[in-house]
Amino acid sequence: MIQGPTVEAHGLPTWAQVISLLTALFLAVLRAVEFFKLPGLYVRLTSDLFFRLIDDGEAMFCHAVLLARNGPVLIQDIGLTLKRKGSRQIAEKLFPIQILQFGEKVKGPALVAEHHFFSSSPLLYLSENSPLRAVYLGVQREYHPRQKRAAQRFTAGVNEIKRKYTQTAGQPLEPETAEQAVGELQVVIENSYREMTGLIQLEAGEYEATVEVRYENPGSKLWRRSGRSRSSISFKVEDQPLAEWKLQLNDLLRLAAKNQLTGSKDLIMYPTFQPIEFAESIGSL
Repeated sequence: MIQGPTVEAHGLPTWAQVISLLTALFLAVLRAVEFFKLPGLYVRLTSDLFFRLIDDGEAMFCHAVLLARNGPVLIQDIGLTLKRKGSRQIAEKLFPIQILQFGEKVKGPALVAEHHFFSSSPLLYLSENSPLRAVYLGVQREYHPRQKRAAQRFTAGVNEIKRKYTQTAGQPLEPETAEQAVGELQVVIENSYREMTGLIQLEAGEYEATVEVRYENPGSKLWRRSGRSRSSISFKVEDQPLAEWKLQLNDLLRLAAKNQLTGSKDLIMYPTFQPIEFAESIGSL
């Protein structure tokens, strides 16, 4: 006699029971994997990077997109470096960047987003799947103290001239005295301009900026896993635009001196330099 497939009391054939069991085990494994999958952080530098001459010297504004996956993360520290790539003519040089302010892009009245700096600390809780368009204001760690002192000497020089030639209200300076004051102010501006431009470290060449973010998983009660994510972006700095950028510092000093001497509040536009030929790397997780 020909026998049919084995059937259990509940009516399901053995092969169907085996498939059902394997499917249940597979789904259980998937749920376990998802349960033990720890949060990670994706980071990517963007081509919005630029340089600006601010009150304290040469600054780099670095932009990045950060995204937490598989759960929230707590950002503990952020490191930023700038490297000038070497060639046959120039040597490779690494510039550690000190981040003074941490912020983000915010919508403003203009067509482009504005910067909102909310802290001098990198500590930040980032929710899962909530992208952060971060902005980091950094300065040359090694040269920033000298650049800051140069700016302070300029301010002190202008204040000294103001103190020296201050007259009683309604009594203008004599022509010869006024001419002498203008001459001394010109010397202060020229000396400060030469000193400040001599301290600027940005040169023509090819560069690479790299950000490294250290984070941990704040939600787990069993363990606290730490991780690091990195991203880099390369760009080019050309001679002529760089020279024009430095020349703008002269106009800034003259306007700053005028505001300081007369008490006026004319708007100061800080010289901004935009590199070219950006190449973004794929961020890491």
